[in-house]
Amino acid sequence: MIFSKKPFQNIQLLIENGVPESNMVILLRNWYAILGENPLFLNRAVVEVKELGFNPKSTVFMVALRAKVNNKSLWGRKIDVYKKWGWSEENVVSAFVKYPWCMLSSVAKIESVMKFFVNEMGWDSVVLAKYPVLFLYSLEKRVIPRAFVLQFLESKGLIMDAKLGTPYKLSESVFLERYVTCFKEEASQLLKLYEDKKDVSNRVLKEGLRPRAAKQNQGSP
Repeated sequence: MIFSKKPFQNIQLLIENGVPESNMVILLRNWYAILGENPLFLNRAVVEVKELGFNPKSTVFMVALRAKVNNKSLWGRKIDVYKKWGWSEENVVSAFVKYPWCMLSSVAKIESVMKFFVNEMGWDSVVLAKYPVLFLYSLEKRVIPRAFVLQFLESKGLIMDAKLGTPYKLSESVFLERYVTCFKEEASQLLKLYEDKKDVSNRVLKEGLRPRAAKQNQGSP
């Protein structure tokens, strides 16, 4: 039986570039395919990721490397989608450095998130480059319900700007506490809006269709 030398060469390459044993364990458990890459290609990817400022000792380095060595044509397609929606090369790099997982989202997911925030919520696509984590969250279970609650609050003058990424990062209980139940007069209406949007999104998801956010009937600007 002939064994490929690539895994051993690549392990040595990563170790020489400062990747610790703990990260090698993560790699072996989750992304073993990386070790099957051409060592010259992997070396270029390692250099590029390091030049972007990722520390080989951090687990985020492994995420960035995984995204970088992913199917090369797929990497290019994802960049093309981001640019199609108005991102510059600088926006793409900035988002990747901030949250490399955004380049592990599928092309379809990137499109769906862009369509929702830009077409439905009226965001400038560049704002999303500041919050690349949004490309990882579930549209149906998290993003859509929260977006309409925030839009409602902004229309009532209860918050200054609905175009923020922070509310989407909160756990559900903390989000409800900060953006629903604390507004006593509107709490019941907000909770109904939140639950309704979750129900609609979940029904669409179960039917196997792409969710489409409906315009909010009341409180819209």
